[in-house]
Amino acid sequence: MPPLPPIHTVRRRSEARPLLAAAVLGALLGVTPAVAGGSRCERCLVGSVRCGEPVTAEFPGAECEQPDATRVEYWRLDVGAGAVGTIELSSDQFDTVLTLTDDLCLVLAENDDCRDSTNSCTSYLAAPGTYYIGVSSFFPRQKGTYELNVRCRPFDLCGCDVGSVACGETIVAGFPRSGCRAQEDIPVDVLRFALPQPGRVSIRLESTRFDPVLRLIDDRCRVFAENDDCIGANSCLEMELDAGQYAIGVSSFDGIGSGGFSLTVECPDLDLCRECNRGVASCGAALGGALTDESCQVSGGQPVEFWNVEVAGAGRVLLAVDSDDFDPVLSVFDEGDTLVASNDDCPLGGLGACVDAWLEPGTYCVAVRSFFAEGRGAYSLGVDCRDRGGQIAGDCNQDGTVDISDGICVLGHLFLGEPARLPCGDGSTAHPANRALLDVNRDDEIDLTDAIAVFGFLFLGVGVEGIDGDCRAIVECQEACAR
Repeated sequence: MPPLPPIHTVRRRSEARPLLAAAVLGALLGVTPAVAGGSRCERCLVGSVRCGEPVTAEFPGAECEQPDATRVEYWRLDVGAGAVGTIELSSDQFDTVLTLTDDLCLVLAENDDCRDSTNSCTSYLAAPGTYYIGVSSFFPRQKGTYELNVRCRPFDLCGCDVGSVACGETIVAGFPRSGCRAQEDIPVDVLRFALPQPGRVSIRLESTRFDPVLRLIDDRCRVFAENDDCIGANSCLEMELDAGQYAIGVSSFDGIGSGGFSLTVECPDLDLCRECNRGVASCGAALGGALTDESCQVSGGQPVEFWNVEVAGAGRVLLAVDSDDFDPVLSVFDEGDTLVASNDDCPLGGLGACVDAWLEPGTYCVAVRSFFAEGRGAYSLGVDCRDRGGQIAGDCNQDGTVDISDGICVLGHLFLGEPARLPCGDGSTAHPANRALLDVNRDDEIDLTDAIAVFGFLFLGVGVEGIDGDCRAIVECQEACAR
């Protein structure tokens, strides 16, 4: 059987509009739609499927309609041990669409046309657990017989171990060496590394002989991050990690490439916090700095400057850095060199990076650096210790959660004048605190689209940039959630 093609994401037509329109009309009329219990996958479940046991069924077999009027049904797949394999969905009576989700019904992969046909297929690498396979048609009102076939074989990434790499080390080796073959029969090697303290880790995989693919694996042998092309055909990952044991998977994009590669792992270097310190930033300070070619550099090559922040009394502190010249990253370490918090893109809007954290009295080390190694230029750093109430973004009615009543609250204020005031500041839609709280689609204004975004988040599972469920302090808001 030839290798499967890359996953083709299906872009459906106007997915959100019918249900969102109904939700908006219901909100304006004061009608609360009924929502069935359980995930969509459980509500639309038609049976279970096992590896190596094809099933034949009639579509549609469930009374579940998607926003674009196509039907969908799900099969449950239980993976008892790590497995690698393929899923094939075929029918000569309708144009199939295949979806693979996790146990929460969140989409992991989706495919419409496989091998220049109207059938569907995908490959997968699965850790032990429960998955759901979605069966639907590309066009509404299609029906017919289909066959679903799941092929799999046991696979343990950690059994592909060929060595280790240490923080701050670059190793040069040949690929492949382990003899393991993962998705689509592609060879894979695994190298272990230990992270002694939490912090931001940068990993670079480079080769002039093949197109490398990089995967980051946790201590239970589960892939939780991956990258194909970062700089040219090479691969890289940069992310915050807890202290612990990890592994790095090395493979080629086409499954054929082989040859030499270099792997570099860069971990936090907190000695720089003392060696490259610019001074003290107290509560209420607004300071300026600049990253230049003369600045210190972290192990990933990015220029960095450090400041000490003195906190006299326990409380919430907002640290924010902004720059017109580079993409800033802000990290805060305590006196024991433990990472307290780090941020790249500030969720509050209008700032490059920010950290909003409860800090005990003491001196903290704050690092300002560029996300990219070539980043240079001026920046501003602010420290705000004013009282701020805990808020969950989107919580218009201040009940400590985000639900349909919050979308109704926004619509009521905009179109009915009830409530007359929004929760924060002067109560207006223009106040920065209200925008931080209720401008969930982050377009710098509170309007109908924010209410629609709330309904989409609640009823369609649509990801909304400004809604994450976290309790954050916002200046000039009252306390509405436990921090």
